Amino acid sequence: MQNQGVFNKIYPKRGLPFHIKDYPQEVQKIWQEKCRPVDEIVAGLPAHLKLGIGLLAEQPRQFLRALGKRKNFTAIELFSAFLLEPYEFLAWPITTIRCPFFFSIERMLNYVMKKTIHFHPLQFTQVPPAVKYFQPEYIVTSATVPNEEGYINLSLTSGVDETYLRQCLADPSRRVIVEINQYQPWVASDAAYSHHSVHLSQVSAVYENHEPLFQLPPIETSEREKKIAEYCLPYIKDGSTLQFGIGGVPNYIATQITVRRNLGIHSEMLCDGVVDLVQAGAISNTQKGHRDGVSVCTFILGTDKLYDWVDRNPQVCILPIHEVNEPYVAAKCNNFVSINAGLMVDVYGQICSDTFAYKTYSGFGGQLEFVQAAMRSPGGRSILCIKSTATVKDKPVSNVVVSFPEGTTVTVPRCFTDVVVTEYGVAELREKSSLERAHALVNIANPEFREGMADKLKTVGLWEESYGFTSTSQKVFYRSVGLLSSLKRAASLKFWLKKVAQKIK
Repeated sequence: MQNQGVFNKIYPKRGLPFHIKDYPQEVQKIWQEKCRPVDEIVAGLPAHLKLGIGLLAEQPRQFLRALGKRKNFTAIELFSAFLLEPYEFLAWPITTIRCPFFFSIERMLNYVMKKTIHFHPLQFTQVPPAVKYFQPEYIVTSATVPNEEGYINLSLTSGVDETYLRQCLADPSRRVIVEINQYQPWVASDAAYSHHSVHLSQVSAVYENHEPLFQLPPIETSEREKKIAEYCLPYIKDGSTLQFGIGGVPNYIATQITVRRNLGIHSEMLCDGVVDLVQAGAISNTQKGHRDGVSVCTFILGTDKLYDWVDRNPQVCILPIHEVNEPYVAAKCNNFVSINAGLMVDVYGQICSDTFAYKTYSGFGGQLEFVQAAMRSPGGRSILCIKSTATVKDKPVSNVVVSFPEGTTVTVPRCFTDVVVTEYGVAELREKSSLERAHALVNIANPEFREGMADKLKTVGLWEESYGFTSTSQKVFYRSVGLLSSLKRAASLKFWLKKVAQKIK
């Protein structure tokens, strides 16, 4: 079993009908030992179940649906994020959900259905150690059909689950169950991580569910987002290494930089825009300085256009999260440009990207990690994109604020914030003082709110520069500070005791 990196020669592309009879006898034998109906697998689970699942398009959907059919569970503890469907078992009172990132289903459960989702405020690289701490006994994920050697590829996600999955494979007390789906693409990795593949003989059980993958179409870009994107464009030059994720701004940016050349990709996520840039000749990955020649990611999410492109593509390399998001790793890339979205910024440059007044909206993800990486990268820049206003109770409120509302959390501390962009302009904060930051950020706020912000900042001393020494008493006091300090020392008992002790010696 030496060829786990070999692409599937039996089926030349994803989506073709799967038949185990097409395989060598030795693979058929292992398949017969491992493959069972999903309901049978679920029936054999312990009544008290601790479970971790694959993320996003690698979510084992049929398994999660089948959990809801079994009614004699006593407790289910689920470690997940980005739930794709309102699975029945999620509504049960015996189900506890632990999550480092809220998506639409998590928000609905927590805020509409009033079922507590235990949110864990973790950066992306902190999630694997957290999963290891909670020790789920079962990991269930989706993977490709096997190749002729019996290897299956873990496909669209490496991120947080692959590291723990491999630990489970080596531990007889834990189990790995795999949903085999002919629509999953075979995604390249490297030998250090077993080419993102495992052998059928290593897993506890498999079942078949050949179902088209979850699709995330490119989000339509609003006029405000187009303006924000246009302010970002000058920071992306020929030879830049890019990190960007989901949203209207990165989607639009991808359409506007097709004339750039020798761009590189080092991003936790690959999206459809990368395909367009490669086809336009903009991405070559030749000048990154780290993992040249490949677009690096830790998960892949988009449409079939993207899934077809990554399938058996040697220009793509999917890796565990610590090889992608760790700031010291990403900073090895030259001219690293990180583009991410925030919800609010205060006048100090603190960024909130994941909460609204005590309510979790999303999570940390890799934002802070990539912000730090860009700061350390030779020629790197971190860009945080924020719409200048939001609508609350049918009224506009400023997202550029003097101070955050109660219950707001900080995603990016002020010491790491570099460039902030709204539809009204750019504030470069990296080398600015607190007073200079306040001016720069008010200048990119919605004009309707600028005067009120300036008035408030005047009252707290963060708007007008003062030169001091306006009175004679101030000048006299300042000139006397040295003399007063000497007199105070001379009057100190400790001072004289020390002098006497020194003379005695």
